[in-house]
Amino acid sequence: MIPRKFVLAAILLSLLCGTTLADFKKIAEASWWSVIEGIRNDGTPFCAMISRTPYGTGNIVIAYTKGASSYEIILTKHDWAIPDGTRGSVVIRFGYRPPWKIATIASGRKLRGEIPMQNIDVFMSGFQAAGRIDVTFTAGNEPPWEFATGGGGIIEPDFAKCIFAQNPRKPPPPTQPY
Repeated sequence: MIPRKFVLAAILLSLLCGTTLADFKKIAEASWWSVIEGIRNDGTPFCAMISRTPYGTGNIVIAYTKGASSYEIILTKHDWAIPDGTRGSVVIRFGYRPPWKIATIASGRKLRGEIPMQNIDVFMSGFQAAGRIDVTFTAGNEPPWEFATGGGGIIEPDFAKCIFAQNPRKPPPPTQPY
């Protein structure tokens, strides 16, 4: 029998990523956070960190898909009904660090934004060091969300390992004495 948490994670990840998944598994879980790795139906490997607000009303996903030029930030809520293609932004703040304003595109129950590769080290450093994550919606009437990062800093290395496993470093060419 498959554990209920695993089934819920599968349903949530499929909903959040908007893609059916050919294969995936949870590789880490701590407190409010989980790391999942897998293969999309198109054969593309992915890694994701997932969490929910303390009352379960909203979800956040930080995802990497092999070959992508950015990481995805996905926010969902079961009772949102946002017209597809609606553009907006959210502000994400890690504790007392400077805020990140992220442009988003909506689709039904989710907002998608991106963190370019050149900014991901600073973004993830803020994530790992923060005691909490605050998400503020710059339009509409959605109140701010707060995510506990208890466990986030603990599982972030597993997320990084998943990404590095998809992108192994090539060994340098052999050296020559002449």
